Amino acid sequence: LALPIRRASLRHSGNEWSASALVFLPERLGHTARVAAQLEGDLARFENLSGSVRFEGLRLAFAGWRQVLGSNAFLTRQLPAAGNGDVSFRVSFDHGHIQKADGRVRAQEVLLDGESWNGGILNLKRLRGDWRLAQRATGWQLRVQELDLGEDDAAHPDLALDITPGGRHVRGELGEETD
Repeated sequence: LALPIRRASLRHSGNEWSASALVFLPERLGHTARVAAQLEGDLARFENLSGSVRFEGLRLAFAGWRQVLGSNAFLTRQLPAAGNGDVSFRVSFDHGHIQKADGRVRAQEVLLDGESWNGGILNLKRLRGDWRLAQRATGWQLRVQELDLGEDDAAHPDLALDITPGGRHVRGELGEETD
């Protein structure tokens, strides 16, 4: 896979790294992707890295990404089998462990299938929402604001999930749309 890089920068001082790139994607993957990272630590030892990584993808074609990442079975199962849209996220981590993440999804015609859905299929006309994930002493908290699953004229409620360590138990609320 060859990707034309429009702009890129890399800075290194001691054990601090800063990198950014704007990439024009082939049609089968989408339009553009922007990646930025601020890292501290030894790049060869992920478990010692701290910092953040930001990704912004415009008009991404999800099926193409699934093909490109096919050798990583775990990651591939998490991606939609079809659909397209804009996706952005920021992940902060400390000593190789995710501490928090947030992002935005604006996608259409999203098809989720396979093991992640117990062999089932979920086909969404639209998938939109702003989300936040944070690690707490009791596990993980996921919050999605104005979740839009593609039903025309439907309310866009907020979603709140609390996930215990190891993912053994999930408790959630689907609330009213906020103003």
